Amino acid sequence: MAPSAWAICWLLGGLLLHGGSSGPSPGPSVPRLRLSYRGAMVRKPSSTMWMETFSRYLLSANRSAIFLGPQGSLNLQAMYLDEYRDRLFLGGLDALYSLRLDQAWPDPREVLWPPQPGQREECVRKGRDPLTECANFVRVLQPHNRTHLLACGTGAFQPTCALITVGHRGEHVLHLEPGSVESGRG
Repeated sequence: MAPSAWAICWLLGGLLLHGGSSGPSPGPSVPRLRLSYRGAMVRKPSSTMWMETFSRYLLSANRSAIFLGPQGSLNLQAMYLDEYRDRLFLGGLDALYSLRLDQAWPDPREVLWPPQPGQREECVRKGRDPLTECANFVRVLQPHNRTHLLACGTGAFQPTCALITVGHRGEHVLHLEPGSVESGRG
């Protein structure tokens, strides 16, 4: 190799090692948050192999945590990313979740929100599947004010909305305001 080629290699190598900047490097350029809609919506047993491979990849990258919920499947319907609070709110099957994004482990909070008493039974009497249709699928998560989210769910074919207390910045609380539950029909 010619001496000028060696000089160019040394120069490029030095730039790569130094990061190409005059000051300290802030670290690798990685996404602040990686969400996979496909991974969140996995429900079929045939997709298990894909999910296991995807999970292994994220864990091997050592910058992701896998959260599947208490039953092993979130059955997600809604997500709300609150960058001010560094939290991700998830709405799924009969439940709401809050995950902290500023920690290595998400430290989840959960609120169970099944259909109102009698709604599930009425749904089954109408001939619907009790496992896949007669549940409260949380479909809407929107900020209401600084300390609350508005959440709406299907309520076993009787839409329901409620206020969810999420607290102030720095607090990690999540609970349903019982007096705020009302019909979600227009």
